[in-house]
Amino acid sequence: MATTIALAGKGGVGKTTIAGMVVKYLVQNKKEAVLAIDADPSSNLNMVLGLDLEWTVGDIREDMLSQVKESLVTGGAAMGALPGGVSKRDYLDYQIRSSLAEGDHVDLIAMGRSEGPGCYCAVNHKPA
Repeated sequence: MATTIALAGKGGVGKTTIAGMVVKYLVQNKKEAVLAIDADPSSNLNMVLGLDLEWTVGDIREDMLSQVKESLVTGGAAMGALPGGVSKRDYLDYQIRSSLAEGDHVDLIAMGRSEGPGCYCAVNHKPA
């Protein structure tokens, strides 16, 4: 039976710290594999858990968007494929699976991406 635990709140209240403590407790006491999902745009749960995080789903999205825009010029994206003939679905599936940070009894996938142009964070929103 799967259990889902979600933490929410304004920035700086300790969500990442609590999430890390909950994950470590579950790993030590439940002896079952844990999948942690970091949906914070700053994505730093990996540091709390001591896992290397190479890229996030947000990074993958930006890379894929760039490739799709580039292949629109050549006609590839319009046909549902990226350069090299890889379908967008297969590419996305592969990249997301590859972005999983694996540890002892805990795996992590991060959703966020670094702040910058086009960021969905309220702090970056400038009213029109």
